[in-house]
Amino acid sequence: MPTEAKIERRKVIVVAHTQINDYGDLIVTDNENNDHKIGKKRAHLFDLFQTDRAVELGYASYMNREYVTVAHPFEGGAVTQSKPGVVQEHMPPKTEPKPIAPQERGLWCKELGEMLRGKDIDTKTPHGKLLRAWYYAEMFRVLEIEYTEKGEGQ
Repeated sequence: MPTEAKIERRKVIVVAHTQINDYGDLIVTDNENNDHKIGKKRAHLFDLFQTDRAVELGYASYMNREYVTVAHPFEGGAVTQSKPGVVQEHMPPKTEPKPIAPQERGLWCKELGEMLRGKDIDTKTPHGKLLRAWYYAEMFRVLEIEYTEKGEGQ
């Protein structure tokens, strides 16, 4: 028995136009030119999206990616064309992320160091350079090592 997705955010849009992509998903463009993908698994919602109609979307997330899980015609008031696009948006209050335990942070630093030394990460690429710089900065911070660059003539 599938569980119902928890709606994390609601947004009301005015539909400008729609199209079906190559995968069978409905791409809805609102009056502010933002695209919203309605997956083909939710084909029963496709009929709700008519041009110039206000629709309330309910978003859930899976693996840190938002997706439209529910949609309803918006009946919370009149939508005027003088103010197209997003009519109203409901956001849950922001929560602060939990701090990482020192043991876990140490484990990740150890793994990163092993990957850098083992050449699993190419330190010639911009991302590799960034990871290497962060790793050494973190090690210097943890070990309380003072780092100074040598100038010319030293």
